[in-house]
Amino acid sequence: MCGIGFLMVVMTFNCTWYYMNILGWIQYYLVNSFVPELPWTTCGNWWNTDSCRENFVDELSMNTTFTTNNTLIPSYNVTNVTSIPLTQLNSAAKEFWMYNVLRKSDSLEDMGSIQWHLVLSNFVGWLIIAGCLIKGVRSLGKVVYVTATAPYVLLTIILIRGLTLDGSIEGILWYVTPSFEKLASPQVWLEAAVQVFFSLGPVYGGVITMASHNKFHQKSAVETLVCVFADGFTAFYAGFVVFACLGFMAKESGRTVEDIAKTSGPGLAFVAYPEAFGMVETLTHALTDMFPRQLAKHEMSVLAGTAATLFLLSIPFTMQGGIYLFQLADWYVCAFALLAAGFLESVMIGWIYGADRFSCDIKLMVNRPVGKLLRIIWCFIVPFFLMIAFCVTVAMYKTPDYGDGYVYKPYAICIGMALALSPFVPIVVFMIYELYNAEGSPLQRIKFTLKPRSSWYPSDRKARKIYRLQPYEYDKSLKRRIITNILGDKNTPWF
Repeated sequence: MCGIGFLMVVMTFNCTWYYMNILGWIQYYLVNSFVPELPWTTCGNWWNTDSCRENFVDELSMNTTFTTNNTLIPSYNVTNVTSIPLTQLNSAAKEFWMYNVLRKSDSLEDMGSIQWHLVLSNFVGWLIIAGCLIKGVRSLGKVVYVTATAPYVLLTIILIRGLTLDGSIEGILWYVTPSFEKLASPQVWLEAAVQVFFSLGPVYGGVITMASHNKFHQKSAVETLVCVFADGFTAFYAGFVVFACLGFMAKESGRTVEDIAKTSGPGLAFVAYPEAFGMVETLTHALTDMFPRQLAKHEMSVLAGTAATLFLLSIPFTMQGGIYLFQLADWYVCAFALLAAGFLESVMIGWIYGADRFSCDIKLMVNRPVGKLLRIIWCFIVPFFLMIAFCVTVAMYKTPDYGDGYVYKPYAICIGMALALSPFVPIVVFMIYELYNAEGSPLQRIKFTLKPRSSWYPSDRKARKIYRLQPYEYDKSLKRRIITNILGDKNTPWF
């Protein structure tokens, strides 16, 4: 179990390391949005090239080439310029992103220089995160009132604006009209389920960290269902916002909504802050839990040190070749580890620690037994689904590339694989360490390490007394133990 815990911490650390750069980009766009004329809507700026076109929706949607003195397309001022193929034209927004925000180089091998505007933006992002977490869950609880509601306010504002655009209704109709041919494909359902698993983030550790602040006897079943349904509703609601805009883009470019959707990667950047809070809180709590005597009274210093360390480690992402490093990390860091960690965690709880023992722990907390249906889900459905999802992810694996045609070289792939495998190192290390320090034959050592330590007990004093007076005993019969683990005793309800 200790190795699984460290797996979650390492995975959270890796995600936070690159994920927080999104906040830096947000700060930079936010500052530039206060100028009278938005810089990503015009050409003629210092970062623009001759390929820049204003109001250029989709360069691939037209079937011509811009040439000198072209009178066929009067909406673009392209006189006195050399012939430019359509595939080489860029919108003003794209050039602002590539040549102003990123100022990107041609490859990962050419990292270039540090872009200080991104360093400053990242620094501001980390100041905001540290400021919101300075008093731990007490200050975070107040911040959540904003971070939990702001996305819905912003989504609604964007949706209202999107509905005023020509073609938005067609985009929304395409979004809500089911394609029964695709719905009949198991691959679609598998990918949707995996996306929900990623979105809820049950393996990152953030959910467990936040739940640890609840009272011992807190009944969390309703809150859990609310979180799950809120996550699904948010994704569904956001779809209206996205496809309203895609419908407009399709109308403007003369293409279908499906074609636009295939070539678009819309994302909602403002969900980055709530995710970041949970990740950073997980890391700081892991440190204070590991060294309670040394660090428990210095939470502010731990937070400052964690933020400073991750900020310094993120500097390579602010270089001109940083976007290639970001793409590599995003491709490998959590793609495989998240599913594998979820599978190991479900097997650990369901079969090694035991679903029956886990159910007894829950009953001690909420004074209600866990139903047979939930036990079956723990023992069979969850690990089976995660195993299938992991196998499919591995089978569908392909090497990453960047959108402008850059292909990562073998050494970069090796770095990516090392990042993907790094969360599993603690499992191997702790397994060897525990087996080495245990006594007896190899089989006895394995059995000993699979049992909870003597220091494992409830935090509540009354519950701790009951836990020690009535210790859990595993059935000596393996068959009976398996049946009890899945179905409980005769008094266990189904729901």
